[in-house]
Amino acid sequence: MATPDNAPIDVWSGKRDPSARPVTLKTLDRFGFRVKKSFHVAPQNEERLRAFNDRLLRRGRTALWTVLAISALMVILVLAALLLSWSADIILLVVGLLTSCTGIAVYYFPFATPETIRWIGLRGPIRLSRISGLVTVLLGLVVALIL
Repeated sequence: MATPDNAPIDVWSGKRDPSARPVTLKTLDRFGFRVKKSFHVAPQNEERLRAFNDRLLRRGRTALWTVLAISALMVILVLAALLLSWSADIILLVVGLLTSCTGIAVYYFPFATPETIRWIGLRGPIRLSRISGLVTVLLGLVVALIL
């Protein structure tokens, strides 16, 4: 039996668990390509992992393209605003609203990088993504409406 020091790390909780067993899933890499990957997961967390992975397979590429599109749109609109000499108020409104859109995307698609998952498991980054998404929405609204 594995000791706590060399027990596998449960990918869902990010903690060592002697009951964690390897599971191979078709998932997405950081660029949205389908890959087969093995994870160690405790039996009590396997259903959650599979449900999260199914959501990732359905919405992962959409999340990636949404964030990239919003970022590109922000750059294009700021450059257009500078070239067309828009007022600072209009530029702040556009940047703030697009920042809020980014926050909504991060909240709605709480996916994390492989490094973050290795660091604290899957459950922690989901919460962290949702919190940072809400903070980003609020900061975007502050920029858009108050500054």
